[in-house]
Amino acid sequence: VVAVHGHDGCGKTTILHEVANDSTVRAAFPDGIFMLRLGADPEPGFLQATLLRLLGELTPFHGKAEATDLLARAFGELRALIILDDVLAANDASGFIEALVLCKGCRLLLAAPTRQILTEAGVAHECMFGARPAEPELLQKILQALCKDP
Repeated sequence: VVAVHGHDGCGKTTILHEVANDSTVRAAFPDGIFMLRLGADPEPGFLQATLLRLLGELTPFHGKAEATDLLARAFGELRALIILDDVLAANDASGFIEALVLCKGCRLLLAAPTRQILTEAGVAHECMFGARPAEPELLQKILQALCKDP
């Protein structure tokens, strides 16, 4: 899991879009780059179902545990990048994190307003990057963290 944090308007979403459109990232994740916005009142079950449908998985699920299991199986052998923008609470991202850390070829990129949210979500401190306006090195740091071997 790689993450970027910073106050509203500092450019987190812009950085996420730059990452998603980078040719190195596209080559590193040939099975797809998926970007979801969580926001103030996310419905993680709905977002997980949306992600599963994008992969052609139509199996219904009941509850977070089943959704997590389906995500882990659907992404199991894929090389994909999942980007979660506007993570306002650690719990909102937990089902995605639990499922995707089991997938060797997948990476998860999170954006949150505070470092505390990312810490509560279990993101390692060396994988957190603070977003500041006009910091061109930030994109390179994130690309290096995402594209290195697990």
